[in-house]
Amino acid sequence: MPLFQEQLLRMAMIMADFTGGQAEELRRALGFRPVRGKMRKIEGNLRAGMAARGLAPAVIDQIVEYITAFRVVRVPESHAASFALLAYASAYLKAHYAPPFYAALLNTSRWGSIIRRRW
Repeated sequence: MPLFQEQLLRMAMIMADFTGGQAEELRRALGFRPVRGKMRKIEGNLRAGMAARGLAPAVIDQIVEYITAFRVVRVPESHAASFALLAYASAYLKAHYAPPFYAALLNTSRWGSIIRRRW
């Protein structure tokens, strides 16, 4: 199961002998606003490419299932790295500096502005 968009592109290029352009087309077809029929056409090309490389139909079905499930969890690797850094920093501050962490959190939230106005 690919975790990052880059892995999906590489998977299509290796398993189905897609070119970089075809892999990019697949990535776009899995985008936020899918175009009707486009994914079906690309899936056909993907299946044909994998069959030409000698993969068994059951394996092809499993790979296509992984790729279509990827639509739900797709993340560019660069976004994942920055999110992980923010999550780690937040957890560290919360664990070691809880009062200032929660005060800052309240100050940046809508509730913080409501509380400040009432005091």
